[in-house]
Amino acid sequence: MKAGPMSAIALSRSIQVREFATLLFGGDTTVKELTADILPADAGAMAFFTNLDGQLRHAIVCDYGFANSAGAALSLITPAFIAQPIKRRQIEDNIADNLREVLNIAVNLFATSDGEGLRLDSVVLQPRDQTALPTSTARHRFEVAIPRYPAGRIDLLDLSTGVPV
Repeated sequence: MKAGPMSAIALSRSIQVREFATLLFGGDTTVKELTADILPADAGAMAFFTNLDGQLRHAIVCDYGFANSAGAALSLITPAFIAQPIKRRQIEDNIADNLREVLNIAVNLFATSDGEGLRLDSVVLQPRDQTALPTSTARHRFEVAIPRYPAGRIDLLDLSTGVPV
């Protein structure tokens, strides 16, 4: 699939993800926009965000690399600690707790100009039903490389009707 020019929304989302990642993980964190979705077998975690009325609006899908690296980096756990869990497609409990904190902060990636309040509703770790991954035509895909940690991927999805991500 050949990528076309980035829209203003995509450029804005790319800037937001870069700012989010560098604020959490440091100025040397790199973010690269991608074109392919995270494959279901590679999905280590899914986060779902609702508005204040409980309506599902957005989701984030993380691969095992991002889930483990972000969770470890948040509390400065050594990169060596996550090498085997990434290889085995697992997320250790302490890393999962930290990942939930990262995803809770990530609600800000979906801030809208209309002021709709959003909150992290749920996090599904290591989804067993790989067919349950959310789909959306409004999807932005990124590789995030946190210094010293393995690079990982996140996909941001708009699950509401007619609202661009």
